Parts: sequence; structure tokens; C-alpha cells
Amino acid sequence: MDSSDDAARDLFKNWKKERTKVRVLMTESPLNIILEGIVKDFDGSFLTIEGLGFTFVADLDGASFREERSLSFPVCVDVTIKAEARLIRERFGERRFLICELK
Repeated sequence: MDSSDDAARDLFKNWKKERTKVRVLMTESPLNIILEGIVKDFDGSFLTIEGLGFTFVADLDGASFREERSLSFPVCVDVTIKAEARLIRERFGERRFLICELK
């Protein structure tokens, strides 16, 4: 995967089509959140991942994507969402999380 937004969005669409199992990793001090599930939906704006007992929905407005290569997953996307890049400004600042394909 290259670093383009289109490549990340194509990857999410493919994961949805193939019902790929993924891991979401978020660190928001003092919490470390690790979720495993499948990509249930991706409509270009919202990414939905469902697992046992949870639904994770990410609003990707204002998001940028880059491939994370330092981890031992087949593919891992670093997602950064900046409040100032969103269509409707929010005060949350910047949020980051990783979505990694499991094989």
C-alpha cells in the first residue's frame, strides 16, 4: 500500500468485501485499547468494525493515512484525524489509531 488516501480507502473496501479480520490499536493515555473484528462496512466516510461484543465506528472526515511498516502485520494503516482538517471543526485535537490486517 502506498501512502495515498485512495490506497487506504481501496484497502478498506477490499477488507469489507473479503470480511478480513483486523486489529485496531489505540493509545489514549492512560488507556491502551486493542480490538479485533471484521470490517463490517465502509462507505468512504465511515469505517465500521465489529467484533465479539463491540462495534467500532470511525468517522474518517479529516483523516490522513500512511502505511506503518514497523509492526509484524501483513498490512497496517496509521490513521490520523485532525480536528482542524474536518469539515465541521471540533475541539478534540488529533486522534490516531492503527488498523492492522490479521492473517
